[in-house]
Amino acid sequence: MSRGNAIALGVFTAWPPLWAIILCCADIAMKMSGVSNPGQEPSFFAIVIGLHCLTTLETLILFAIYNRHLFKSGRVPQDKRALWAVVLLLGNIVAMPFYWYFYIWGQHRSGRCRH
Repeated sequence: MSRGNAIALGVFTAWPPLWAIILCCADIAMKMSGVSNPGQEPSFFAIVIGLHCLTTLETLILFAIYNRHLFKSGRVPQDKRALWAVVLLLGNIVAMPFYWYFYIWGQHRSGRCRH
């Protein structure tokens, strides 16, 4: 994977956990400010639902990309592939940044970049 593609994948990988943090912070802020029905504003609700649906779709696509890389690249040792497959499935938005850092960005850090 080229360095540019690795960076782009890293940016897309960072969005789902960032979105989860944004949603949690927004929920806490609304509860602390006393807003009782934030969903009454149709445009706000539509934006949040739209972004959430796009983020869910992106997470599914990222899962497919990471699984393909996991089994096709040869970067992950054979004895760890099944474990990583389960970790990516169950811990997806938390595990994907770690997988990206160790197995995708790692080849660029170590200078062993194979295109």
